[in-house]
Amino acid sequence: MRLSMNILCERLRAWNPIVKGGYAGTRLDFIGSQLMELSSGPIPQHVLLGEAAYFNESLDISGYGIICIGEPRSRVLNKNACICLPEQTSLHEIYYEVQRIFMKFNLWDEELTKALLSNLSLEEICIISIPVFENPIFIHDTNSEIMASVNEMPGQFSWNSDPGSGKRHLPVEIMNDFKISPEYQKTMNTKGSQMFSEQQFGYRILYINLWFEETYLGRICVNELGREITAGDYALLEHFAKVVLSAMRQGNILLPDVALDLRQSLTEMLETKGTNEMVLRKRLEAFGWKLDDKYFCVCIYLQKRDYSTYAIDYTCHRLENMFPFYCTFLYRDKIIIVVNPEHSQITPDTFFSKLVIFLREGLFKAGVSTTGNDFRQFFYYYIQATEAFRIGSQKNPMFWQYKFNDYLLAYFFEQVSGELLPFMLCDPHLLELKNYDEKHQTEYFRTLCVYLENERNITQTAQDLFVHKSTFLYRLKKIEKMIRTDLDNPRVRLHMMLSFELLNTND
Repeated sequence: MRLSMNILCERLRAWNPIVKGGYAGTRLDFIGSQLMELSSGPIPQHVLLGEAAYFNESLDISGYGIICIGEPRSRVLNKNACICLPEQTSLHEIYYEVQRIFMKFNLWDEELTKALLSNLSLEEICIISIPVFENPIFIHDTNSEIMASVNEMPGQFSWNSDPGSGKRHLPVEIMNDFKISPEYQKTMNTKGSQMFSEQQFGYRILYINLWFEETYLGRICVNELGREITAGDYALLEHFAKVVLSAMRQGNILLPDVALDLRQSLTEMLETKGTNEMVLRKRLEAFGWKLDDKYFCVCIYLQKRDYSTYAIDYTCHRLENMFPFYCTFLYRDKIIIVVNPEHSQITPDTFFSKLVIFLREGLFKAGVSTTGNDFRQFFYYYIQATEAFRIGSQKNPMFWQYKFNDYLLAYFFEQVSGELLPFMLCDPHLLELKNYDEKHQTEYFRTLCVYLENERNITQTAQDLFVHKSTFLYRLKKIEKMIRTDLDNPRVRLHMMLSFELLNTND
């Protein structure tokens, strides 16, 4: 995680740091620190640590963050953001402490990323952040209902609790005060971290509004009760807000109630294979769908980079804008789109044309199920989509989308040959024919396969094999003599066609 000079200065208070020169310390610019004892040049985006004498002798250092033992010359101060420490300070002791500071915040950022990958609650994400802010943290939504509150301390106002839902919310008297408070009214339109004065509660509150596009979703507040809020906390809260927004998106907190209800039923089916049918019907109807509508399932697979860059919000929102008639939601490591062709303004062909462009631009891949007509069976169509991705990405790794129809036989043969070797399920006459070909360099196996694929059309088979008709008839006579089976029997032909496919799949 990147840190600012402000944050470093605040964490080095015990060494009595003094800010000098062209100090611009609010930006999160630095990814690490470098000890400037040797002749090696400075590494970009690193805070440089060294003695004043070193920096005085260096002619090319400009635009860096510097932590300096002693005070360097004005030439150095004017070109860099400088934190000066007393001359008796141990350089190696400071270097160790700066490394420790970077490690602390890197571990915090890593824990936040893991929380997103694990779909942890907002409460758990706030708990992870207690050591960073060392103050009470709470999050409330647009209705001032509390979504998370941790590290509560004496002197903090109490929440009211709704007897019916059990949800906590701001007390009515505080809400009434807010209605007539000019300072509070101004907070409703702010972007970025801001400070609310102590006039209302007797302590200051660092807050940041949560926005999705131009829609206000709520805010995160840090009460100044544990320690003094510093300038560096502003940037840390903005970083934390990005994580909270991503977590809200993963938990479907940003979605309209109707859409959220349907997603809850679909998610429940993915977890348990079933759901309350009456509730499902009502939620489908509220969405404008019916239980027996035709639909298919698309699973778009996410990668770790999508979580670490907080790109999931953007991806889901873009899909909803592209396909507003469908049901889109996040489930584990996938974004799921439930497509209902009967309630859409575009055809399935148009949908797939748009989808493949989206997948290619975002470097995503997707599995697609067949079409069903009973939402009670949604779980099985989800499995189809995941299996299509699994098999398709193995067989055609350069493709962007994998439709289960294209891999149905491969999946079928996987299932039927789970306990037996594939050749044990094949027509034994075909195995003999295949062995004969291998020994005598003939093509009777392929000839019979093409003949059956063409539904025993002699002319078409001869053309596909690029042989004269008389040559094919000669081969066919030899084949019939070798296999000694009734090709007029449809069950025999079916078994042979399945055997051809199974043998070709496992070659």
